[in-house]
Formats: sequence, structure tokens, C-alpha cells
Amino acid sequence: MDIIYQLKTDSLPHLTYLGENQVPENWKHFRRTTNEYIMYFINSGDFYIKEKNSHYHLTKGDVVFMEPGKEHIGYKEAACCYYYAHFSVLPIDEIKALPFENQKTLVQKLLQTNYNTSPLSDELYSENLLAIPKLTQIKDASSFHHIQTLFQKAVHESSSKKLFYKTLASCRLMEIFQSLSKNWINSLSVSSGMHISDIMYDKTDQLLDYLHTSYCDKITSTKLENLFSVNFDYLNRIFKKRTGNTIFSYLNNIRLEQAKQYLSTSRIPLKEIAARCGFSDEYYFSRFFKQQIGTPPSLYRRERS
Repeated sequence: MDIIYQLKTDSLPHLTYLGENQVPENWKHFRRTTNEYIMYFINSGDFYIKEKNSHYHLTKGDVVFMEPGKEHIGYKEAACCYYYAHFSVLPIDEIKALPFENQKTLVQKLLQTNYNTSPLSDELYSENLLAIPKLTQIKDASSFHHIQTLFQKAVHESSSKKLFYKTLASCRLMEIFQSLSKNWINSLSVSSGMHISDIMYDKTDQLLDYLHTSYCDKITSTKLENLFSVNFDYLNRIFKKRTGNTIFSYLNNIRLEQAKQYLSTSRIPLKEIAARCGFSDEYYFSRFFKQQIGTPPSLYRRERS
């Protein structure tokens, strides 16, 4: 059973050391204990390292985290090229020996928070945690190249000493963490039967973009079938599998959130807000808003003025 780290996304990791190392065949890692986390990402070759009683033989695409307060040491000589990042981050929660079913539940919670939380809510920072395994492998070539590129940029920015260089490098590291979390979610989805084919994943990506940019238009099941060349019922099932919502439920949430923003930040008439947000008329908009929020839009606006 895997050890999973959970990282909050409302603060950046604090970097101390970051770089790339290429070592010869007669090299093995020295013994040490640190007061921070260390991430290793293997570019090529073999990397043998032990942390307490756990032995790790790492090859291309492997990522492992060494923990503060735990001694680690190389246990076999080998040539290797790897990136490393020493960092501290607060808070970081460690979930030890998480059973497979609990991992699935964790993934579902992360997806639900991401897709179904209001964009105005602070929960997207406080509750939308990154989940990263202690040991993972990046098998997909494009994902490997993406993380490799992020490390290259982070190393360059960290060594540039340009204005805000440390913050920029930390942002790159956070991007790497996000990529690792996404890789773990995708891997778990394959293992658990939650997997979505690459073609349909791309189509739901396109659909999400379309809904977020065209929510003001009249959108029907027939229109979506023609746009994405997929049977609507099948597209709807895949979309719900990914987001936890049907397409039109998700679309209504987008419209509702846009309406809340207009009501909170402008004096635009309700009739125009209804049109801008894709509602057929002001009456339907007001009725729907009250059903969902519990208060009519005119009162919602007054309470925030």
C-alpha cells in the first residue's frame, strides 16, 4: 500500500537547493539526514537509495521523496542523471499505507472539489489538495518531457538571480507537484476502472472549454453531438464520470456562478444578466436563481451592495 502526501495549494514550497546531477558508474549517494524534503526525478540510468529500511531502485521516469529526519544513503554504485529539489512546505500531510479503495475515494473527492466548487470559494485553495505518492513512475513520454522541461526552467530561474527568481522557481516546483498529482490520479483511474480513453478525455477537455466560453449561447444535446461527433448520451456518461455532474447540470452551475459575479460586482439589469448568462428570459433566470440559492437575485444583489 502506498504512502500518499497531501499538499495544500494556498502556499508555495520553499526551495533551498535545486539542480541537475550527472554521476559516473562508481558513484553512490552519501549518507545524510536532512530537516527538509528532497525530491529526486530520474532522467536516465540507475539510482539506488535507501531510506531507513526501504530500498529504492530508481530508473528513468521514477520520482521519489526523501523525508525530513530520516537517514538516506546510496546502497549500490551506478551511473545516473537526475534532478533534485530540496524544499520545505507547510502544511504537508502524510497518509501511510492507504488502501486501494481509500485511494479511489480520495481521488473522487479531489475531482468533486475541483469541478463542483464555486470559483468564488476559498475551498479551491484550502480544500483542493494535491495528492502525490512517495514513489511514482512517469510512464507516458509526453508527461516525462513536460516534467523534465519544468525542472529545466526551474533550475534556470533558480540560478538566474533575476528579480523574484526564488518565487518563480517555487512556482515551477508547484507545477511539477501538480503534474505528479495528475499522473497519480490518471494511473489510479486505469487501475480502478475509472479510466477514460485518451480520445474521450480530449473531447471532455474540449467540452469543458466550450461550456466555459459559450455558456451564454443556446446549447442543446443535438448541438453538442454535432460539435463533438459523439452520441450525446455516451458523452454525457463520460462527462459525469469525470466531473461528477451531467453536462447540463454543469452548464447551469457555470451560468449561476457568472450571474452571481454580475450581481455582486455590477449594476447590470437582471434582464441583461439573464441574456449574458444564457437564460431564456428574466423570469426563468429569477426563478432558477431562487431555487438554487434560496434567495431572489434582486435580494442577493442588495445583500452584497
